[in-house]
Amino acid sequence: MAGYALVVTSTTLQSQLLWVPPYHHKVTPFSGAQRDFSCWRQQEMAPSASFVAPSKLAPSASFVAPSVNYADFCRTHTLQICFRPFKSSTTRCVCRILLSTLGSQIGDQKQIANWELENGTEITCNLLILGFQVDQAATICKWSGSAWRIGGEFAEREGRNVREKGGCFSERKVIHARVVKSLDYRDGFIGDQLVSCYLNKGSIPDAQKLFDEMPYKDSVSWNSLVSGFSKRGDLCNCLSVFSTIRSEMALELNELTLISVISACASAKARDEGCYLHCCAVKLGMGLEVKVVNALINMYGKFGFVDSAFKLFWAMPEQNIVSWNSMVAVWTQNGIPNEAVNYFNMMRVNGLFPDEATMVSLLQACENLHLGRLVEAMHGVIFTCGLNENITIATTLLNLYSKLGKLSVSHKVFAEISKPDKVALTAMLAGYAMHGRGKEAIEFFERSVREGVEPDHVTFTHLLSACSHSGLVREGKYYFLIMSEVYKVQTQLDHYSCMVDLLGRCGLVNDAHQLIKNMPLEPNSGVWGALLGACRVHRNIDIGKEAAENLIALNPSDPRNYIMLSNIYSAAGLWSDASKVRALMKTKVLTRNPGYSFIEHGNKIHLFVVDDYSHPDSDKIHKKLEETMRRIQEVGFVSETESILHDVDVEVKTDMINKHSEKIALAFGLLVCSADKPLVIIKNLRICRDCHNTAKFVSLIEKRTIIIRDSKRFHQFSDGLCSCGDYWNVLSLELTRANMVQTKWEIPYADLAHWTELGTAWRMFWVWVKVNGSGCIMLF
Repeated sequence: MAGYALVVTSTTLQSQLLWVPPYHHKVTPFSGAQRDFSCWRQQEMAPSASFVAPSKLAPSASFVAPSVNYADFCRTHTLQICFRPFKSSTTRCVCRILLSTLGSQIGDQKQIANWELENGTEITCNLLILGFQVDQAATICKWSGSAWRIGGEFAEREGRNVREKGGCFSERKVIHARVVKSLDYRDGFIGDQLVSCYLNKGSIPDAQKLFDEMPYKDSVSWNSLVSGFSKRGDLCNCLSVFSTIRSEMALELNELTLISVISACASAKARDEGCYLHCCAVKLGMGLEVKVVNALINMYGKFGFVDSAFKLFWAMPEQNIVSWNSMVAVWTQNGIPNEAVNYFNMMRVNGLFPDEATMVSLLQACENLHLGRLVEAMHGVIFTCGLNENITIATTLLNLYSKLGKLSVSHKVFAEISKPDKVALTAMLAGYAMHGRGKEAIEFFERSVREGVEPDHVTFTHLLSACSHSGLVREGKYYFLIMSEVYKVQTQLDHYSCMVDLLGRCGLVNDAHQLIKNMPLEPNSGVWGALLGACRVHRNIDIGKEAAENLIALNPSDPRNYIMLSNIYSAAGLWSDASKVRALMKTKVLTRNPGYSFIEHGNKIHLFVVDDYSHPDSDKIHKKLEETMRRIQEVGFVSETESILHDVDVEVKTDMINKHSEKIALAFGLLVCSADKPLVIIKNLRICRDCHNTAKFVSLIEKRTIIIRDSKRFHQFSDGLCSCGDYWNVLSLELTRANMVQTKWEIPYADLAHWTELGTAWRMFWVWVKVNGSGCIMLF
């Protein structure tokens, strides 16, 4: 009903419901009706009993109420009371109570209650209870006393139940259900609204029972039931009601019913049922209805049937903004972001301006393309179309900038949000976590809590992830503890996964293993995967084998679990065990996803794989790579051949490791990218130790910032340091003499607490020292 407005007419005309544009320069339907009413009053025309059409207004109350100017509404209410005909109309009282309830004006509800309890009927008084919370409903019941000539018994009974059971949501539903039994359903809209309310709250049996008890059911009633099931994702009940409507000759099957069932099929990815509904639409003559076709396009997009969606779109006699948005979403959802951008451009050529849905889908396509300049262009379009104040778009935009390595721009986008909600705050916190800014994430979290934001389980997931990526063990344990005790957020598997990852990164593999054993929940693949990753880094074969076995049992078709176990065996020199795991993968026909890295330059994405010579400038790229490797070796770089888990000679390992895709992308970036801008490289897998150390040395000798995003997080290299702090390595200090002869000292984890106290254990240190003749080390 959104898009319809109640229009006030004179005494000689009937109330009517007229269509208005849903987005008409922020002029709401109610405000338009209010203007008509004011003009009417200026002409000294007296209202009649048909002033309000409650049976038509209430179904759209969820749309009208949020946009009501409450002062105007109160003035209208005052005028209503002044005229004698209004005092005897039950349905108008219902509407006033309903609107005041949706407006959440508790004080005004009480004023209305005082009048209604003196002049109202059972229907109005009982419905008044529905608008209040349980404790307030008890007060209303207490107010009523003997004033409820018809509803007094109900009020007294419900007041007693509320006082006995207390004010929780389940008791409110009990009150609601009993109120339903006391209502008069001659005004069918009351039953329709209550059915929708039950379904929105997930109380399907109560909704079905109420619907069955309704003496009069029209198409609106059936659509309320179908729409409620669709929103809940209950496809079986949706199809059952749809079949009932088709079998009842007296019921008219309209496009709203069909759209609701199509949406349910799309959410459940029920392909056969969806195709059947498409046939029904064609048979019923709705095959070219714009709204129905839009729903079908969205459905086929979720099924992955891009060709079907494409044909439906171009077969439409006329496409509206929803049609174009649906196609942009289809291309984005199915991993074809280039076409999403093309359809956006065609939409602009056809004179249509993007809305919120357009930009959200388009920004998701930009995320898949990894084109920073395209994102900046879309940011400009957002400003041009006046969508920069839309909090959903702003949240998507700051999240996208964070994933592109531009955390500073995310800060600016967030600062421009006038009233950031919980989703925006969580997105910003996720950006800190992805970039390993643990201390900044904690400061941001504490500031948000002071400003009144209530964190939820997603907020704490990103906060613990930030602590994990920064090696903040003490802080991570603290927030993991107060999450449930102070903020009453139930601990979930994602939180345990972050804690296992945090402990494992810092070498506390046994503590991480013990945490899993003491978990009240059954660990999932995320928890065991974090433990297995820690075992690979710290070469704990026993616990790693247990973690791998549990992972394989949970997901036997994931090749990553076998590869991780094989790498653990290989790192420990157990080549026969590693070969057995590889042979098992071949038996199950499991293949590893090939690694690749890419970098943006010249409005293009340049992608590289291992030992790649496909690029037109391959000779120059590999020559630059050889030159760069020689330069960093001159200042002490030594290849981490242990990263090559094959039983081959060291020379072969060195040659293999120098052909990794991120090194080729790095060499290309050094050739073509401006020296005053950071190099941003995206890799689909985890970066290996050798490539990580290579990037550190290159950032030191080239005097430039290098940003590499792997499958887990961002690594920002500058002046030989990485933002990740090398927590997946044993912390090592590179010491060198004055004559640049390098000696490597490994510091065990037990000694790291000292550095943590100094606040410096969160990053990699390059300490230049002088060594005297007696071998003493003096740091300066």
